[in-house]
Amino acid sequence: LIRIKIIFVLVIKLGLFLVLKFVLVCTFLAIKTSGVNKSMLDSLKASSARISATRKASYVFTYSEEMPILICADPTKDITDEVLKDMNAPFETEKK
Repeated sequence: LIRIKIIFVLVIKLGLFLVLKFVLVCTFLAIKTSGVNKSMLDSLKASSARISATRKASYVFTYSEEMPILICADPTKDITDEVLKDMNAPFETEKK
């Protein structure tokens, strides 16, 4: 009975150790991935700026026929606030 209790305690400690190690590895990978993603985004912005200077491009989309996603845009041409205001205008008049 004592051996079973000792084994049980060792298994619990090993489980806790493995969970802690898993969390540390996941945290390390998240930090590394974040750095790589930032580096890739910086490279994308720099490349877009260089090409835009000569070709006057404003946007970069992912290559996907089904659903292209905007991944980089010229911030001077951002009209998000105006589009949202225009889309919400009919609802604002209904509230009044």
